[in-house]
Amino acid sequence: MINYREMMRIVEEFKEKTMIIDEFHRLPGDFLDRLYAKSPNNLVLITSTLHLAKKLAGKRSPILGLFLEYQMTLIDERDILINLEKRVKEPKKLAEMATYLREPILLRWFSKDLFSILKHLKLVVPALVGEIFSEEDKELSARYEGILRTISTGKNTLSEVASMLYSYNLIEKQDIASIKPYVKMLCELGLVKRIPEYFGKRFYYFTSSPV
Repeated sequence: MINYREMMRIVEEFKEKTMIIDEFHRLPGDFLDRLYAKSPNNLVLITSTLHLAKKLAGKRSPILGLFLEYQMTLIDERDILINLEKRVKEPKKLAEMATYLREPILLRWFSKDLFSILKHLKLVVPALVGEIFSEEDKELSARYEGILRTISTGKNTLSEVASMLYSYNLIEKQDIASIKPYVKMLCELGLVKRIPEYFGKRFYYFTSSPV
């Protein structure tokens, strides 16, 4: 592990090499100012903080125009099929793996069966989701987790979600207005996707990740 000063020396000295800095928002406050002064073209910056990514693309950002924004989403099933077809000979198993391996974190358990993976994820997933909300300066409240669990069980409209949360005493009244801000945040974080009704006015909500 190298310190901040050594990292900056490497970045500035090896300009012909591409450098990837993960969770760069944890670096000292003068990091962005140094980027503004040096304008390096060999950096890839990664952050899990949604509001920071939007801030850096805003009008008053010190590095506006130095980077292109890209949001990493789930892996495409077709990519999994193409890359694993030589390693997984059984078509049924390959199709199953293409469904749940879309979530990048599951790739580390590639050799394990699905039941074992789900058993390990029982505690891992809430912790990971909690980290996302921590990064967004929000706690993973019972309402957020309740919404995710409700949608994952097949309750795909706001009225159904509100009804379920009310039955669990997670909201004070059975009103979709009380959960809209939470659902909106989940959509912005990429944890939930909203799909419009075909030739209709309603929207249906689904969890983005297979886990």
